[in-house]
Amino acid sequence: MYGAIAAGRPGVCGLVPVREDSEIAFLVKEAEIVTGKPGRQFVVAGAARQVYRVAVASFVFEVTPLDGGNEPIFTDAVAIEALGQHRLGAAMQSGQLFTPVVN
Repeated sequence: MYGAIAAGRPGVCGLVPVREDSEIAFLVKEAEIVTGKPGRQFVVAGAARQVYRVAVASFVFEVTPLDGGNEPIFTDAVAIEALGQHRLGAAMQSGQLFTPVVN
């Protein structure tokens, strides 16, 4: 199913753009089903190319920025309706939020 969704989107270096809030929960659950691991990584394009791991919990997204070795720095609990005010929401609104293709 993911291939059908990603097929209509241009990808850059194995990354698929994320354009809407509603996609994030679906993409996280998809990755959890395919990989068997909690959460999914998202990348904010830019000079720092910050990587986040996002997991879905009850009524919130658990957003964890990762360091260069994919180790967690801290975790934010972000209400689903407040995602637009978070860094990920701002990156998504400006077209800078991507996620790796899940194999």
